[in-house]
Amino acid sequence: MSEAKLVLLDARLDRQKIVDIIGREGLVRWAALIQDYGRIIEIEEALPPTIQRMETGPAMRRAVQALRTPYYRLTADLGRKHQSLAWWSNSISERNNMNSRLFLNCCYVDAARRLIERDGDLCLVCDDPTVLKIVAGCFASSRRIVVETSGRLNGRALNGYLHSFLYVLGTCVQGLWRWFQAKASLYWHDRAQKERPRGPADLDCLVHTWADEKSFGANDRFNDRYFTTLPDWLRQRGYKTASLVTVYAIERSFWRALEFFRKDPAAYILPEDYCTWYDYLFPVRLYLRRLRFGFKGLVLNGVDMSALFTMEKQRDAGSFVLLYYPLMKRLADKGVRPSVILEAFENMLSDKMVALGVKKYLPGTRLFGFFHLAVTQNILCNFIGPGEAEFAPLPDRIICNGPVFRDRLAEAGYPEDKLSVGVALRYQYLWKQKAPDESEALGFQPPAGPMRILVPLPLVEDGALELIGKTMAAAGNDYHIYLKPHPMGLGLLDRLPDGIRSRVQALTGSMDEALARTDVVVTAATSAALDAVLSGKPLVRLGREAEIDLDPLEGLESLDRVYYSPKEIKAVLADYQTRIRNGSPLIGYDPRTLLPGLFAPPSDEGLSAFIPSDLRKTRGPSVQ
Repeated sequence: MSEAKLVLLDARLDRQKIVDIIGREGLVRWAALIQDYGRIIEIEEALPPTIQRMETGPAMRRAVQALRTPYYRLTADLGRKHQSLAWWSNSISERNNMNSRLFLNCCYVDAARRLIERDGDLCLVCDDPTVLKIVAGCFASSRRIVVETSGRLNGRALNGYLHSFLYVLGTCVQGLWRWFQAKASLYWHDRAQKERPRGPADLDCLVHTWADEKSFGANDRFNDRYFTTLPDWLRQRGYKTASLVTVYAIERSFWRALEFFRKDPAAYILPEDYCTWYDYLFPVRLYLRRLRFGFKGLVLNGVDMSALFTMEKQRDAGSFVLLYYPLMKRLADKGVRPSVILEAFENMLSDKMVALGVKKYLPGTRLFGFFHLAVTQNILCNFIGPGEAEFAPLPDRIICNGPVFRDRLAEAGYPEDKLSVGVALRYQYLWKQKAPDESEALGFQPPAGPMRILVPLPLVEDGALELIGKTMAAAGNDYHIYLKPHPMGLGLLDRLPDGIRSRVQALTGSMDEALARTDVVVTAATSAALDAVLSGKPLVRLGREAEIDLDPLEGLESLDRVYYSPKEIKAVLADYQTRIRNGSPLIGYDPRTLLPGLFAPPSDEGLSAFIPSDLRKTRGPSVQ
């Protein structure tokens, strides 16, 4: 019996070269572990139809489930060993797999092993040569291996360091330009209105939030997408409140955004007004400190993944949010010492920098984190590793949207005495909807024309493009398709091919308006899936081909089915179309039973969770 053959190819190779190698080696099966779904399709279209592409989605899902807990344990141990300001500024400690490839690549290694052990001769095409090197080492003694990459790993390492360092410098230059504009804007307004105060003092509450283009409402009103009505509720009850606003993902110029907030300086604090010019060199200093970390003997599921951790260090360029650490000092120096800071909390790098800065420079201030999202198991940064609560920078209190999410965080290791349930501020509209009767909860009236499909897009562009591609392939011209982009990803619509844009309609309004106009929702990796479920809309959940599914519905009973191929999605859509025409029920659950556990309703009692108990007793009226 001949020895099994394993061909490992770098996805960055010329497409024709990949085709030639597969043909030369006489292979009939190949698998793609490539983050760019478009590249997978390009290679597949160039290959003869006799060469079968193996489905990788289920193997990836099993890899994620197998590695998630060991990965938390490993990174928590690293944190215990290296804990410092430089460590907490590291993408490895953040575990943000929406921005970092580290955990994805670890899962690629595990998924590749599963695919190779199951099949005979196989060609694996992957977009990271370090993964290929590790996989080759796993099968060196049992397979005849052919490896072809597009360059030397040492050269890639040098390019990684150079790219990340230049990125850090670019971030500093961009930050300094914004700082200069802020100073010029402030000077201009001070000249025009000499009595205008520079900032609030004696604050009860400082609400740290983020502003994108949709935050700039009519009549000079700021639409806070994270805390929504809470700042107004606090002011109405006598709490002196201001918003610390990070301007991000805007279409207007930064100068115009400054003009918007300058109209009410007592209500808004802009970081650029308080930082000094040399604060913008802080990310460079932290970057140089992070280079000292070394990684050896890091084993996951029996495989040494140290090379992947080293590559992550080379790629880690940091972020402008590192400035939040010195910003806390600047606020304290200017007398801005609020009783409580409310943070839009996701346990990301920005949250860690705020927590460390408050602890060092604002010791009398309590930090409350509002976990404004639906807690998704595979967004790793949202959680902590075993024992990490003992030393990780965390808020004094973490306020959750509802009991289900509080329990998920408790199970993950967050201290229960830090967790509470408040109000699901971003999901209040769900409680304002008319309660469906039995017929409305289990079925819908047939639309007058073709079935209307809503496709809410995730923020991650690769995921959005894969979702669009598979949905369009499944739907053909049989249905009316609405795309709803993520509020921070509106630019994606302009980059779509004309052939797609001519077949879809974009919806940029609110989620509840979009749901009201559609019959079925197809989505992946976005909390919009929960909006659909709780609104009683039938949902088709798409699993990623070679990516980690960021699925907020994972773990909810009766909602476990995930589809990976356009063929599967096409069959499900056709079934819904038939059931709609026949007047048959579309969903087998009552959304009213899910809502209370997931999202707490609006109430004064729930809103009071955002205020420390001693502040409620001494400042402002009692909350009924």
